[in-house]
Amino acid sequence: ELDIEDNYLSGDLWPIPQMGSIERVSVYDNILGGEITKDPYDVNGTRSYGDLDSSPILEATSLKYLDVSTNYYYGTIPSELEDMTGMEELYLEDNELEGRIATEIFGLKKLEKLYLGWNYLSSELPVEVGNARSLVSLRAEQNYHERDNGSIMTRGIKGYLPNSIYNLTRLEDLRLENNYIGGSILPDLGKLKKLVRLTLDLNVFRGQI
Repeated sequence: ELDIEDNYLSGDLWPIPQMGSIERVSVYDNILGGEITKDPYDVNGTRSYGDLDSSPILEATSLKYLDVSTNYYYGTIPSELEDMTGMEELYLEDNELEGRIATEIFGLKKLEKLYLGWNYLSSELPVEVGNARSLVSLRAEQNYHERDNGSIMTRGIKGYLPNSIYNLTRLEDLRLENNYIGGSILPDLGKLKKLVRLTLDLNVFRGQI
């Protein structure tokens, strides 16, 4: 296990794949994926960003737990994450990730927690989400962003909630607020018997509940 949260580490995770059968890595709240060129307390410090898609962490296929949230990774969610077949908890939130949600991650049969919120994702929630039947918590909130002048920077998660979401019978926590999901709220959400938290506010749902 490697835990180096809440520091000012920059660069990337190149040593991790060389650490044999390591299973848990948490680097929450650092500057990974980029560099800071001034005092980190200076909000005007300039930062550069690194592409998660080319990060050496993707070679650490033995991981069961990976937290790279609150860093400076950009680019798309790597499809290579599917090679981490033992992954149980994956935290990618609060970075600069954009584009589609990689459908491949929903093929991780042991995945219980997936956090994608506070990025710049702009795609539908794919039907493949229903393949991740071990999911207990799925969060993709706050991917909608506006510029200072009010124009839309990214609409976030859009389209409709797929019916395949009913396959997630272990789901307890579903957070999709502040995106651009439309259509009607699925009438059969009650089928998710273990659901204890559902947040869908600040979307564009219509019709009757």
